[in-house]
Amino acid sequence: MRLAAERHVDFSIVERYLHISPQGMDNPLVRIPGAQLLEEATMRRLLSQGQTMLKGKGLDIAASHMGLTMFNVISMMYLFMAQYNLWLSLLPEDLEFQIEQHDDHAHAGFQLLALRWKEVPLVDRAAFIEQEMRTLMQTLVIPVINVTAASAKVNPSMIWNQFGARMVFLRDFVLENDPRPHVREQFVHDYEVLSKQLTPDVFERKTNPFDHEPTYLSSPYEEGKRVILRSSCCFYYRRENGEKCFTCPLLNNEQREQMREDITRQRTAASEATAG
Repeated sequence: MRLAAERHVDFSIVERYLHISPQGMDNPLVRIPGAQLLEEATMRRLLSQGQTMLKGKGLDIAASHMGLTMFNVISMMYLFMAQYNLWLSLLPEDLEFQIEQHDDHAHAGFQLLALRWKEVPLVDRAAFIEQEMRTLMQTLVIPVINVTAASAKVNPSMIWNQFGARMVFLRDFVLENDPRPHVREQFVHDYEVLSKQLTPDVFERKTNPFDHEPTYLSSPYEEGKRVILRSSCCFYYRRENGEKCFTCPLLNNEQREQMREDITRQRTAASEATAG
């Protein structure tokens, strides 16, 4: 892999936030070859196990988490394009799906078994992105999402509809945290290609799931900060003693304001306790 060797690829952010790396997780409780994710019987067993680990009330919460692991794969591609002008070609057999338990929550992600890099051109870049996204969608992302939805008996839209706001969040994260102007500029350019130029058929959808106009809310967690209203519910409330997130689109205005008051009150009490 001379191309990768010439340009060091730092997986630290991808590993920390997206749970994808060549090393894999330290102590995975679940390990499944990527190709087996396309088998409905395997996926049903995996979702059932995920429901147990998440203390979910149904398979929908596990299906949501599985869908988000596929979103993380797409996120990784866009981070590496902006940082290194590299695209990682992936097939199901290049991955091992893993789950690691952390106290009261679990992380799902992938170990990368093969690294096949392609140089992303600066000329005709949008055409390259469209071609590689079509391949990634057809060989990996769409098949996994479809078998996940079929196994959990949910509509695939439940998964796809989450992607819009989450990619906006990633864009904002890069703009706020990466100190390199060229990386920030490149990510914005590539995000515009993803969200505005790619046609819905790339994703085998009626609309482009990444074409999303975000709604920002003032954060109840930190003064002067904003949070993004999610484009679709993640179903995390569908667990034992679960509740909806402050940014859940299922909340009405009255419920959200009540939650804001509760969070602000708890934050004030914690601050006073620390100061005392």
